[in-house]
Amino acid sequence: PSLPLLKYWRELTGDRVVRMTLSPEVPGNIEIAKYLTAEKIAVSLGHTNAAPDIIREFYALGARQITHFMNAMQPFHHREPGPVGAILEQPGFLLEIIPDGYHLDQLAVKLILNLPHPIAFVSDSTYVRYLAPGTYEYLDQTIIWDGKKQITATGTPEEARARVSEPVLPLMLAARH
Repeated sequence: PSLPLLKYWRELTGDRVVRMTLSPEVPGNIEIAKYLTAEKIAVSLGHTNAAPDIIREFYALGARQITHFMNAMQPFHHREPGPVGAILEQPGFLLEIIPDGYHLDQLAVKLILNLPHPIAFVSDSTYVRYLAPGTYEYLDQTIIWDGKKQITATGTPEEARARVSEPVLPLMLAARH
């Protein structure tokens, strides 16, 4: 967002904005991050392909959380560590992960759990998963929920959107062995 838009959002919410996820490579986000940290609002980095020096710059500003770690990020490579390498370089980052076996492979979850970083489990679920089977409107699209999987009205599967409690126990048990 632009700085004026962010200030407007804060006004609308009565200054209840406590955290914001930014892609650090997006022009203007460094200024927004400076504003947020000055206002004591947590800065999280997410869905980024930022170069390591940009990740480091945001860390120096006070960013301490990664939203959906590894999702929509350039993969780690031994010659070009990219954002994943720069994030792992800073053990102060809290890594928010979706451990559902879809967003992150079981082995990736196991490796992440062995890192020194603090970890937060989150879901990529929609509220539809908590309702009785049926057809619902969600974010301007029709979602059909049969009690086990979600599909859009056009037939696109939405199986990945699980409750965080559903996949975590099997992944945690597998990660320990």
